[in-house]
Amino acid sequence: MTDFDELLAKAQAQDIAVEQLEVVVAGEVVTLEFTEVPVDEWSNITAKHPPRMDVAIDRTFQYNYHAASTESLVKYGTRIEGDERVNMSAEKWAALLGALSPWDRSRLFDVVWGMNEWEPYQRTQDVKKASARASK
Repeated sequence: MTDFDELLAKAQAQDIAVEQLEVVVAGEVVTLEFTEVPVDEWSNITAKHPPRMDVAIDRTFQYNYHAASTESLVKYGTRIEGDERVNMSAEKWAALLGALSPWDRSRLFDVVWGMNEWEPYQRTQDVKKASARASK
């Protein structure tokens, strides 16, 4: 096996990021859990949701931030009840999004975006900085 093959095997063996978020629904705390979307799937999701040119956040990211996040929630989000993870239908996610405060809804979308855009970007920057320091 070449060094590059070993590097690819190491990349495939890395843990998938998982994050939990507590939100409030009708005065009760609900715990949600999200799994990082596989890179090919994230690319497909964002490609299906073109940016709304009158929405600043969409222009920045070049896709419909809310639609892409919502699709990701349905596929990679669960509700935690005790020790169990409960999958929810698209309709149930839509109802939940409608029941959240603007602040909780924004936090939910931020978690999805952070796991799939910001955190991978930060890991890349960290590796580049470490590599630059090591080469000095």
